Amino acid sequence: MVANRYKSYENIKYWQIENEPYLAFFSRSLCGELDEEFLEKEIALVKKLDPTKPVLLTSSGEFDPWFQAYKRADVFGSSLYLYVWWKSGPFRYPITPGFFRIKQSLVELIYGKKPKILIELSTEPWLRRPIVGTPNDILLSRMGIDKFNEMIDFAGQTGFDTQYLWGAEWWYYMKIKQDQPEFWDRAQELFSE
Repeated sequence: MVANRYKSYENIKYWQIENEPYLAFFSRSLCGELDEEFLEKEIALVKKLDPTKPVLLTSSGEFDPWFQAYKRADVFGSSLYLYVWWKSGPFRYPITPGFFRIKQSLVELIYGKKPKILIELSTEPWLRRPIVGTPNDILLSRMGIDKFNEMIDFAGQTGFDTQYLWGAEWWYYMKIKQDQPEFWDRAQELFSE
């Protein structure tokens, strides 16, 4: 079991059990219904194997109401995607940072305060095909440095304790293959603060 193998590693802070287990919107057609009893067994097993690290459960930031994952988690994680692709094309969710603060207030009111992480802060383009081979103008229209900075500013106003940015491989690709280091450089600034 992974928990047994890595529980002594100091760089492992949490055990994430599943990814967005209550998000039916995308996964149910491919994965089937969630077996809550099995999820509870997974949580119990990991806590038994390593009682020193908290269990992290995640929910979709935009679709899931968070209650089910939040009540079972020691640490709660949420995604934050503002710029996505719908059937009709690129789309920006019409939400504000207050949307996330309200959701946090509701779950805290019922289940109390606990650490909350933006576990997937999208700072890379949402595409329908691989990045390699996608024209640079499309990459930049989906996630230019303006949108990148908007994501960082937006996330800072949501009330989450910690933010994990997604997209490092894309920033690196843009720097090395597209001669556009601004994402990599901006990330370096953020990580050195």
